[in-house]
Amino acid sequence: MSTTPSLREQDERDATRTEQMERQREWLAPFEKRLGVPEGYILGLVSEADDWAFIVKLAVLVEAAVTRAIVAHLKNDLLYNHISGIANSRRLQLAFTLGILSKDEMLTLDMLAVTRNSFAHKVENLGGSLDAYFAALPGDKWATALNQLFSLEGKDKYKSADKAPWHAGTFRYILFRM
Repeated sequence: MSTTPSLREQDERDATRTEQMERQREWLAPFEKRLGVPEGYILGLVSEADDWAFIVKLAVLVEAAVTRAIVAHLKNDLLYNHISGIANSRRLQLAFTLGILSKDEMLTLDMLAVTRNSFAHKVENLGGSLDAYFAALPGDKWATALNQLFSLEGKDKYKSADKAPWHAGTFRYILFRM
């Protein structure tokens, strides 16, 4: 008995994926418009040529989204330039204080920014992979990064002695889906 999907099964899976992508595009379109990026830009990040460009663009989009959320929450567009000029960690803290982000979301987005800064500010990472970056982190930093990125607590937390988890080869997709 063959485990290869039939053409019909493949067509059904393709149709489901297409429907999911269309729903995601529809859901993201107003968000992209508010951020001032072209429609389809956010989903296009997954196809970015290299991880360096991906992490930089993703982090910039997240920072812009948090800034827009704070300004919208305060109902004062005149504050945009001031809020966007605040250091990212302080902006995340402000979003948390205002109830826009949960503590876990704040920590996750802060670790995303830390990852971006550590990865993007090293020329040797141009063309490198996020998988290799995370794999090269010392155990304590590796565990801290994963615990914050995935909001892990208690028995689910990684420890510095742990080996690479099941998702070690898919950091780009995991970061994108946060």
